[in-house]
Amino acid sequence: MDQPIWLTRRAFIGGLLRPSSADKRLLEAAAPVSSRSVSHFVRESTLTRADETLADRRTFLLSKTRWSHFQAALEAPTRPD
Repeated sequence: MDQPIWLTRRAFIGGLLRPSSADKRLLEAAAPVSSRSVSHFVRESTLTRADETLADRRTFLLSKTRWSHFQAALEAPTRPD
């Protein structure tokens, strides 16, 4: 079994995010405008974007009729390809 590799927070983030100089300047300009540190601004922005990206895959509203159709589709046997 592989052993986990423990990284410091800085090394972890640095490995994920390697902004260009222009991107870094943009983030450094935007963060104080929203009264946040660059770290907080980036974290908040990425988590907000992640929530937006996943929103339509986690929560959806259906009428009673559509809900019944949805449940029936889930319970139906799979079709061979």
